[in-house]
Amino acid sequence: MPPPVPIAPAAILVLYRQQTDAPVHAVAAEVWQENQLVAVVPPIHCMGLKGDRVSAYIKEMLASLAQQFGVTRFEDVIKEVPVAQCPIEPCPLRV
Repeated sequence: MPPPVPIAPAAILVLYRQQTDAPVHAVAAEVWQENQLVAVVPPIHCMGLKGDRVSAYIKEMLASLAQQFGVTRFEDVIKEVPVAQCPIEPCPLRV
């Protein structure tokens, strides 16, 4: 009988954008443990932010999640969500 699989939290980066090569509209994160969502970092708009500032914010999110859940990286698969589903109110691209 194989040993039990260790259960560890997984951090998922969430990017709101029109397509994979489009600029990022908003960024968020989720933490999952097995098939249960255990935490959400709410999205922030990236409009007006340069790429290096967006990258810095993503690193800050990961550092916060590392303190809370012990995750050290985001999973390789990025959750991409269409801009039309941006939950931030008001959102200038959905007006």
